Amino acid sequence: MNPKPHTANPSSLPKIALVGIGLVAILAGLFLYQHGHRPPATEVATLLPTPKPLTAFELTSPQGSFTPNDLKGHWSVLYFGYTHCPDVCPATLSELATLFKSLPASSQLVFVSIDYLRDHADQVDQYAHHFNPNFHGVTGTQAEINRITHNVGAMYTVENTPDGGVSVDHSGALYLINPQGEWVAVITPPFNLDAVARDLTALMKGS
Repeated sequence: MNPKPHTANPSSLPKIALVGIGLVAILAGLFLYQHGHRPPATEVATLLPTPKPLTAFELTSPQGSFTPNDLKGHWSVLYFGYTHCPDVCPATLSELATLFKSLPASSQLVFVSIDYLRDHADQVDQYAHHFNPNFHGVTGTQAEINRITHNVGAMYTVENTPDGGVSVDHSGALYLINPQGEWVAVITPPFNLDAVARDLTALMKGS
């Protein structure tokens, strides 16, 4: 017959073990306090394994320079496009304008124009404001646009065409930045707006 398994009585544990257990509990509590609870399950948003801090970039807004520090203190959604976009950008921004009505008032969308050949900061900001007053527009030099797109893996091309025009192509994803200025999730098109709204609301409330 197998001997009955022995269950340790906590009162019989060495004091040093009890101290160790207490320290682990304290450290675990500090970790949860500093990093928040486990993020909620999402329907369409892809969460990064760990939040990714954004490396330095300096874009331009009507108020001056726009850096990673301007993304701190509130939730932000980055969307890359350009003001001459004939269909995808205005359609997406119109949909997002409706979606943002259900999100916390402190959240913002930052429309980053990657058309460094034609768009300027005032023009881009006015374009973004046209869809929603909480939308902000920024742009910059090719080098600085490359810096921010490399942060989140966004792809784009801007080329002069033989007829004197400009050809622009870009990814249409949404990139979610937390109040600490870290990239935490990406949502790729086509967008199910109801699901996007539920994911963003859950993630923002879970901070």
